[in-house]
Amino acid sequence: MCKITAVIPARFGSKRVRNKNFRPFWGKSLVDWTIETAVQANIFDQIILSSDFIGAEKNAKRYGIQFELRCPELSNDQSASIDVIDSLASQRKLSSRFAALLQPTSPLRTATQVREAYEQFTSIDSPTKSLVSVFDTSDQYRKSLIKIGDFVTCASGLGLAHGEYSQAQKIFAQNGAIYIVEVEEAIRQRSFIYANCLPFQMDAISSIDIDNWDDFKLAEILMKERVSQSSGAEDLNI
Repeated sequence: MCKITAVIPARFGSKRVRNKNFRPFWGKSLVDWTIETAVQANIFDQIILSSDFIGAEKNAKRYGIQFELRCPELSNDQSASIDVIDSLASQRKLSSRFAALLQPTSPLRTATQVREAYEQFTSIDSPTKSLVSVFDTSDQYRKSLIKIGDFVTCASGLGLAHGEYSQAQKIFAQNGAIYIVEVEEAIRQRSFIYANCLPFQMDAISSIDIDNWDDFKLAEILMKERVSQSSGAEDLNI
């Protein structure tokens, strides 16, 4: 098994949901849910919580993981996650060649899914591989319409070159839950998605990504259903 570091990016501010990453969500903050998932996955040699909020150090200490205070320049609405990885690497804070980005906005992602993504990633022998978690949007794409001027046209006729659409096995969308990369290659490409990128497919419920209040409320409803079907909160990340 290759060594891998989990990076949890959690800035304090949020444009649509105030202090989203640290807002209570079913008894814990979104950050705590993500830390627990990373710990329970039991695959990481190092787990780093990166935040501009000094109070987040308490969250890290609670679970015995590493905390790194992020500079203000990497903590605004325009900041990219790849810049966080780059900053940590340049400061020699990353102990592994590979890194997994786990965003707090995916509280329904499970430890099992993180382990399975890691197993899929390590099963492929490529020096420049990456992995991104996705959900299947094939049906939505076939039904999608794009407005051009006053009229609409089928997205399936525009999104792929002639002949490619009918040959495509699946059409996916990123869900933001799991990214796994070779650190140096991701920094060089300035992206988590580059050549030899593997799709890790997740179900629609686990793919919920909290971006606004509607997402937050929907995630709470879905978490309530998951809680009612489990033996307790301690089992929710398994």
